Amino acid sequence: MKTKLFTTLLALGVGSTCQAEVGFHPLFADHAVLQQGRPVKVWGRATTESRVTVTYRNHRVEAPVVDGEWRALLPALSPGSPSELVVEGENRVVAKDVVVGEVWIASGQSNMLFRLGSSTGGNEAVAQAQDADLRFFQLDRKADRPNPYAIASSWRVTSPESVRGLSAVAYYCARDLRRELQVPIGIIQNAWGGSTGEAWINEPVEAAIYEQKLFQRSRGALYKGMVEAISPYTVRGVWWYQGEANRGRPEQYDGIFARLMSDWRGAFDAPELPFLYVQLPVFVGKGRSPEGTVLARFREAQLKLLRYPNTGMVVSIDTGDPLDIHPKVKQPIGERLAQLALAKVYGKANAALCPVPEAFSFEDGVAIVRLLGVKDGLSTSDGLAPQSFSIAGADRVFHAAEARLEGGRIIVKSGRVETPVAVRYAFSDQPLPAPNVVNSAGFPISPFRSDDWSLPRAEAEAAAPTDHDN
Repeated sequence: MKTKLFTTLLALGVGSTCQAEVGFHPLFADHAVLQQGRPVKVWGRATTESRVTVTYRNHRVEAPVVDGEWRALLPALSPGSPSELVVEGENRVVAKDVVVGEVWIASGQSNMLFRLGSSTGGNEAVAQAQDADLRFFQLDRKADRPNPYAIASSWRVTSPESVRGLSAVAYYCARDLRRELQVPIGIIQNAWGGSTGEAWINEPVEAAIYEQKLFQRSRGALYKGMVEAISPYTVRGVWWYQGEANRGRPEQYDGIFARLMSDWRGAFDAPELPFLYVQLPVFVGKGRSPEGTVLARFREAQLKLLRYPNTGMVVSIDTGDPLDIHPKVKQPIGERLAQLALAKVYGKANAALCPVPEAFSFEDGVAIVRLLGVKDGLSTSDGLAPQSFSIAGADRVFHAAEARLEGGRIIVKSGRVETPVAVRYAFSDQPLPAPNVVNSAGFPISPFRSDDWSLPRAEAEAAAPTDHDN
């Protein structure tokens, strides 16, 4: 039995020398980034029921081996010079050039996977990507992973040679955090194209599911191989860009996302783990009307997720392509995620948020929208009058409206609506004219509506995800 287990460990890359008996989980390897400021979980395997010793800098902890696995807990660490992370038992295994900083998970579906080198401006970004303290671990895509140690990935240091295939959104976000925080940044990328939100929750899955063409849309299909395999690595939070595969079912997404957050927070032993997510941009597709409200309703569902603790949202309505579900403009999204993290997670008072509606009121023939996140006020991105607003009266017929920006408020009116009872902004799949209201940081405000009136069901049915939505 011992020989058989030893052979398995070597095949999984756990041992580093002949006759090795102990080893790290693959996340604890050369160039790894450990989370600063909180106790760090470290674990691995061993072939004998004994004890191991884990050392990092001047910290030395022991852990028992139970059922072939050991788990140790290092005390809260601070950034400093790269050091060796060592585990010792019947042998000694060393992970070199291990640093301490901020670690984030970059997850979701294909727009989180979208490569830096393929994005707008990506070639220039790749050429300039030379930072030994910006590192990433791209988890190999294996949904039916036989065990958490069967990982064919490693930590990589950012360079023009390494970074081209990294998530563009994650890269731009991490790059800006590096500049602001001046500590190492680690990205663990585990996104999967075409995946639904429910594929990432913790539920049992029949093995036959993985024989299906689009198994990544099945409930629980990705949890074991892509979440459980990297937990409970100590991280700061999650960047989440997903929803295209769920867009035809906006009424379900709240429950799905709440369950996903709960499952991940449990897996990473972090009850307050921040989830910073991207509200979906413009997309219509061939043969569909830009006036449809399929994506508009899904963006609304995403907006409502902000009521959950430790969540944040960036708006991307201005980055989409009406004919391409994989738009190439990623830099603004990454930069906004970085600002969101700086504001919500790191408490930086000067960081900017994307404005969202706080309250609506109606009086004297106008609608008044109060917003959060306006920073130093509102303006338009193109210098033109505010556009993409509409209001309705009791007849529920919407008319294009004029808007006036006043500090953190927007005053909306229309000569065709004497007594407005509802107001909307950019509430269609491709708002026309294009929404143009931004805060003083240039960040767009979220599309919204004040009403909850029913919308044509046929639109939702027309938006069922197709095979190319991955």
